[in-house]
Amino acid sequence: MAVRLQVEQLRARLRAFSHWHAAHVAQGWRVHAVEAATPPGAGIPFPYRDDAPPVGLRARIDRVDHHPGTGRWAVFDYKTSEAGDGPDATHRRGRPDPEWVDLQLPLYHWLVTRMTLPSGAADRAPGGIPLVPASDPAPRIELGYLLLPRDLDRVGAAMAEWDEATLADGVACARRVLDRLRTDPVPPTEPHRARYPDEQLDALLGRSVLVADGEGGEGAP
Repeated sequence: MAVRLQVEQLRARLRAFSHWHAAHVAQGWRVHAVEAATPPGAGIPFPYRDDAPPVGLRARIDRVDHHPGTGRWAVFDYKTSEAGDGPDATHRRGRPDPEWVDLQLPLYHWLVTRMTLPSGAADRAPGGIPLVPASDPAPRIELGYLLLPRDLDRVGAAMAEWDEATLADGVACARRVLDRLRTDPVPPTEPHRARYPDEQLDALLGRSVLVADGEGGEGAP
């Protein structure tokens, strides 16, 4: 009975999301890329100070949409937590001068104009076409979450309302963190566990699933 209830809850969330997606497409948006990843290995060089080598950033971006009519781009991360918090609530804390506590979306913003898609469906080698062309003028890149919470009225996009100065401050914060780690490294602790686990949707979407050695397969962060 419990499994049947969980399946019905998932079905309701995904049905609500399908309605949002249909309306999103009707407004002119198109899915441009899913599971877009940085090159394997070292990732994309991220400079953080002049006298130190860059650090490689690695990421797998859930979804990138494009609106051909307006030239806008939307970079999304799926969130399946029950709370359904938006980007600002999870990235910045404190008032009146909030501090960064999560740098995921600002770094996605920095990465997307430096990432590429394979030139062919079967070509997974580095290179190919730009994920988001760094055109002149600069592309209009919006950032947000695609929420699938228990409250079905909140299923859909939650966009970050950050201007260019705020995003630049987020990237600068990432550079300060790297500089601090370089001079005062933090020792490793116990394995990280997601703050907002959702076992049913995590399993469905292949997120936060770790496979122990000997069980076969690889874990998906």
